[in-house]
Amino acid sequence: MVPNTNYLYTYLIVEVYSCQVTAYPGKTKTRKLVVDQYYWLGLPLDCNTYVRNCRTCRRTYIPCDKTLGLLHPLLIGERCWQYVSFDFKSFLIDKKGFDNVFMVIN
Repeated sequence: MVPNTNYLYTYLIVEVYSCQVTAYPGKTKTRKLVVDQYYWLGLPLDCNTYVRNCRTCRRTYIPCDKTLGLLHPLLIGERCWQYVSFDFKSFLIDKKGFDNVFMVIN
């Protein structure tokens, strides 16, 4: 039984959840990993709450039930730079600290 002192529950969940070996395992695996080592009242609820509020997981989650929009072909211009489109794509932070790509299509 783990005592509830100074955010100890959250600290234990963070240690299990953000370990490099498990790499953000999700609700079910996180709960199983924590239950295998620790116990406290409300443990499943605390694990679910932490995973649901994880910033990295929220950014990278792709809903499977969402229907995709229709594709629109790009216009073909008669001269350079007549039609320009651009977009940003976010990724996880790399070794150099970058996390976005800016794409320009001419």
